[in-house]
Amino acid sequence: MAFWILNKENNTPAICGSIVIVSKFTEIEKNFLYEVFSRKKLSEFENEKWRIFKTQIIRSLRNAR
Repeated sequence: MAFWILNKENNTPAICGSIVIVSKFTEIEKNFLYEVFSRKKLSEFENEKWRIFKTQIIRSLRNAR
């Protein structure tokens, strides 16, 4: 899984490959991110500064939908 992140303050996107990296990049607690994306199984999160989407990486045409 990958996480697409938008900094809403300056409208710049980023892509991270794990919750740990998202946590370091956004300074949001990793346990909170695990709660949102793993335990609650949500595919997006938003607060006043960040918008984060959990998405799949297309590695081959066989995986494309």
